[in-house]
Amino acid sequence: QDPCHHHPTPQLPPKPDGGALPPKPTDLPVPPGSMPPPPKPQDLPPKPMPGEPLPLPPKPEKNEMPEESSEAEAGKEDIPETEEDIRQRKLKKRLKVVQEMIDTELTYIIALKIMTEDYYTTLIEAAETESLPGITKEDIRFIFSNVSHLLPIHKTLVDSLEQRVANWSDTQIVGDILLKMAPFFRLYNNFQNTYEKAQVVLTRCEANEVFVQLLESIEKTAKTKVRTEKAATKLENLLIQVIQRIPRWILLLNECASKTPEGHPDLEYLGEAADALDKVMNYLNADITDAEYREKFLNMRSKVKGVDNLIKAHRILIAEGTLNLKSKNVAQAGGGLKSKFNRVTKEAKLQIWLFNDVIVSLKSTKSKKRTNVSSTEYTWPLQLVWVKDNPELDPSDPKMPHSFRLVGPRKSYTLRFADYGEKNNWVTKIRDTVKKQLTPEIAPDDTKRFGSYKFPDKHGPEYEGWWNFGQIHGQGTFKVFGNTYIGEWEYNSKHGNGSFHSVTGSEYHGQWENDRPHGTGDLSYPDGGRYEGEWHEGYRHGKGIHYYS
Repeated sequence: QDPCHHHPTPQLPPKPDGGALPPKPTDLPVPPGSMPPPPKPQDLPPKPMPGEPLPLPPKPEKNEMPEESSEAEAGKEDIPETEEDIRQRKLKKRLKVVQEMIDTELTYIIALKIMTEDYYTTLIEAAETESLPGITKEDIRFIFSNVSHLLPIHKTLVDSLEQRVANWSDTQIVGDILLKMAPFFRLYNNFQNTYEKAQVVLTRCEANEVFVQLLESIEKTAKTKVRTEKAATKLENLLIQVIQRIPRWILLLNECASKTPEGHPDLEYLGEAADALDKVMNYLNADITDAEYREKFLNMRSKVKGVDNLIKAHRILIAEGTLNLKSKNVAQAGGGLKSKFNRVTKEAKLQIWLFNDVIVSLKSTKSKKRTNVSSTEYTWPLQLVWVKDNPELDPSDPKMPHSFRLVGPRKSYTLRFADYGEKNNWVTKIRDTVKKQLTPEIAPDDTKRFGSYKFPDKHGPEYEGWWNFGQIHGQGTFKVFGNTYIGEWEYNSKHGNGSFHSVTGSEYHGQWENDRPHGTGDLSYPDGGRYEGEWHEGYRHGKGIHYYS
């Protein structure tokens, strides 16, 4: 018989005649031997001790199913969950997440206090004494960075959260607290910038046995202050919590948002707060990179001439690297002996420093000690830097087939790469940095630019005007030796209409071609004389009138 089916209702026996009731069980005769013997005391289960819970009946096997279910349970299964039930269930989970926010903050505050009040205070007092020889106060300050500055932020944060929970309701909000506090988390930049080096300093200090013993003594004290046995008390574990705190908050905010019902007033605040902290993380990560590059750049001062002149308050190093230059002297294969003029020479390299406003490049063949990198020969303004990608593979160099051209004022380099990804990374990085310096007024398209440049020649000629892919092209002003040309240019040559004002006092107004007066123009002399007429390749030629003073 299937145990899952109910038994049929048994038929009641007919009433006895005369309405006589059946005899009671106690009135029935008991045959001898039909009753089981009473149990012996040793067979009975032991009585539970006072306060001891009563033993539970054994659980049924998994494959056993009750023959009947109660009407109450059957009724619950049949009633569908309403939207309000789902909403209330979410709200309960949401409150648990908010309580987790407070719990983790309280644990983190204790960790910050242990770092500042126990570890830092004890170690700074012991530094530079007989107990810790060779370990300076500066070492201790470097390990802990600005941890003490973080404590007020989190005290304020947890106080605000606790006030909200104390006045909790289904419509209470908490995301606005994190949104307001997010800018203060930028204080983490000092700690994150120095964390890796702080670990190196800590490892060096731990080579001192007395230092290690002191850490162990502080840790014993710290264990009496933590909220749980599993809470971190070792110094290295406490320090890593600082690095992990902002990512932890982003996860909590996203989790709280997932437990918040649609239409809740806190949903938008939670999303904005998570985005704000995510931006802080991006800022901190970028700042770590900037700090590393700044340090590299400052370390160049003793190695490269002219670095001091490149250091500006607004200037940030974006990227640096040593790249391969396309050789102009690659041996051609096939067809007998190689020409002695085509023998392979040592591969040239180009050292590049990409800043937020200029790019500095120096060939490996140049002496870093004697070459002034601040010269405009090596330092180009980003407004006058172009990148031309070469999507085709270079068959002449199968080892480094990927390349792009880096173009500056009247100069360019072809850089080559073995890996496409590395090439693409540099192309993207330079283009993106250049783009930030451009506006539609000075860069109407991909090739045209308006900018100023002082040439590195001995007498320092200067040009201000329009350029086209590294060459002077369009309207502009050129000054050299006190002479000034104002007019049109075509690919580095005066071409079109323009005026030349000589340092001697002479002036020419007219047409130009290939850097020379050509066509018609007027030339006036300092003594008052004047020529009006035709010109050919810089000479008066054809019809014209000369007026004498």
